[in-house]
Amino acid sequence: MAEIKVPELGESISEGTITKWFVKEGDSVNQGDVLLELETDKVNIEISADNSGIVERIVKTDGDVVQVGEAIGSIGASAGGSAAPAAPAAQPVAATPAPVVAPVAPAAPAAAAAPESAPAINAS
Repeated sequence: MAEIKVPELGESISEGTITKWFVKEGDSVNQGDVLLELETDKVNIEISADNSGIVERIVKTDGDVVQVGEAIGSIGASAGGSAAPAAPAAQPVAATPAPVVAPVAPAAPAAAAAPESAPAINAS
């Protein structure tokens, strides 16, 4: 059985919030499959499986705050064989920077259109 652990999330980041599990207990997963998404104050990150097997246990659920290195689940041997040796922690798949909200400058007032002068009429 291999533990699913919260990986290092970056310098000075010690915890994250589970936003969504993409698997449930009993699901079969392959090495590299995305298991869950974590959110921190700096990035959203997908955590992938370090090995193939069956998700045996999920101990932290959506919305839970988890610490780096904390065991949040486990993957056991698949029915067809044994699970690959476990790495110390799940590896991040991709980091997405948190959205940056830029201040919006007020729109410049539209220039008033100058009235066109009427053609001069010569009275004769």
